[in-house]
Amino acid sequence: MKGLMIKDLKLMKNQKSFAVIFAAVILFYLFTEVTATIIIGYACIVSAMFTVGTLSYDDLDNGNAFLFTLPFARKSYAAEKYILTILTNIIVWTVSTALAIVFDLHRVPDLVLSEYIFTALLIVALTFLLNAVMIPTQMKFGGNRGIIAMMAIFLIGSAVIYFAMKILSGFGIDVKSMLNALQSLSLSVFSAGCLIFSLLCLLISYRISVRIIENKEF
Repeated sequence: MKGLMIKDLKLMKNQKSFAVIFAAVILFYLFTEVTATIIIGYACIVSAMFTVGTLSYDDLDNGNAFLFTLPFARKSYAAEKYILTILTNIIVWTVSTALAIVFDLHRVPDLVLSEYIFTALLIVALTFLLNAVMIPTQMKFGGNRGIIAMMAIFLIGSAVIYFAMKILSGFGIDVKSMLNALQSLSLSVFSAGCLIFSLLCLLISYRISVRIIENKEF
């Protein structure tokens, strides 16, 4: 797994132009009136897509056919992708949150730091959920087909949520009151619950990815 991690870090290191543009956009946002949640969300989502993109690089020019002749377990390959993605997301989230706090302390003197951090935790939880969908989808379909598959998944997911709310309303279940009940929870409890849920989704996603990569032929 160490060799796979070094390979992906070198792949990411070669994308210097992307990293420079990414940092420039973050700095631009910091010096504007854009809210901190947008800055942190942008940083986390881009970092998630950037690390998952290493799957596309592995598959480029039928590279996986050579890669999987090397002496490592396919399960280790899947595990390395999740470890890399989670570590990258945590590092980017920590740096972007710290920068946003430093800049907002000057702009918002009465800033409530605890609420700020718990809101940032919600963002990283959503990023983990995004990874939980992106990684197995990219492993299964790869390349452009993977992008189309992810779009289809998000569209289907949105449709399922919409029709589920309609069905619940049809049975006399007040969806709005349920949402209000969630809002009544303290931000700390809600963000912690979302983070735990996203980590469970990542675990399920990892098991799915292991099965996909073990059954895939190159």
